[in-house]
Amino acid sequence: MKNKSIIIMTILSLVLVVGCCYHQQYMMNCNYDMPVSECPAMVTNSNVKDGDYMYYCVYESIYKVNVHTKKSSLVYKSDKLYWYYNLDVKDGWIYGTAKTVEGTDIESPYIFRVRTNGKDAELLTKGINPIIYKGSIYYQKLDFPEEDEEYYCKSLGIHKMSLSGKNDVCINDSEYISQFTIYNSNIYYIDVDYTGNRDYYEEYYSLKSMDMNGDSQKTIFEGEKDSIINGLVAYSDDIYFNQDDCIYKIKIGCSEKKLVLQYSSIMQISDGYMYYIDMLEDEGVFIMNLNDKTRTCLMEVAYGVEELQISNGYIIYSDGYESADENERSPYNMAKYFCKLDGKDRVLLKGYVRT
Repeated sequence: MKNKSIIIMTILSLVLVVGCCYHQQYMMNCNYDMPVSECPAMVTNSNVKDGDYMYYCVYESIYKVNVHTKKSSLVYKSDKLYWYYNLDVKDGWIYGTAKTVEGTDIESPYIFRVRTNGKDAELLTKGINPIIYKGSIYYQKLDFPEEDEEYYCKSLGIHKMSLSGKNDVCINDSEYISQFTIYNSNIYYIDVDYTGNRDYYEEYYSLKSMDMNGDSQKTIFEGEKDSIINGLVAYSDDIYFNQDDCIYKIKIGCSEKKLVLQYSSIMQISDGYMYYIDMLEDEGVFIMNLNDKTRTCLMEVAYGVEELQISNGYIIYSDGYESADENERSPYNMAKYFCKLDGKDRVLLKGYVRT
């Protein structure tokens, strides 16, 4: 039976692995012993473009790709860190989460930053899911012992700190916040309540809101028993989320949820289009126009998209390695790709191995 004191950190197919395939990264956003099949497609930060470049990471390295020439180059590589994710680029700095231990269940995630020129890299504090908002870093703070084989990890709720990692302040100390997002100076988050005891208990997921100081807390709606809610995306005064293999939305200020799509999992919304996984179509990536509701298959995926970054008209995503040279014998099974919003002009950026 699940033990609510353990946070499963099985990284990274990334904070949105899709459908039932390669959900490891998103488990960084799950504060509970959640089965892989119940994790959503991964929702990622969209602030990964700066000037002519989009930023992405593969294992211990951060790269940038010129959106015009489609040439990729190394920004920063560490021999002490294992994988980066949740990237957010702001004012010449790259912020994100860094996994610090390779090849074990000891993930030891930290909030980190490095300049876009690859200088002044530093770990700021233990935590995940940094969001840069009005000059501060909002994130989910963690506490864990270093190099502990049992790896007990405790969530300390939502915190904020300065961009340099100083002046850390607790916004909400709930141990069971699984995900949050920020929209129009309010924080929207998923909280979980438990009934029962350590050996057998029931989960009740709720969608809540509060202001940037943690005040004016409201419950938008309470879910049903063991009905998991995840994949929060705020867009145009609506909060979108996954629940029971469906995508729903709630108008801000209301409590009535409306069905958007069945058998689907949301990844991101950009420029009036929702990007999602259609579970009935071999988990291909689809887009839906939020105005006229027309839907189009953006791309077919071989192994399930591990990560989808959409920023200013371009996409970087992960899928199975596929070279233009049919005779190539490659050691890679996965790769990062770059393409336009319509999925065309795809370029292979970097191959890598996922086990």
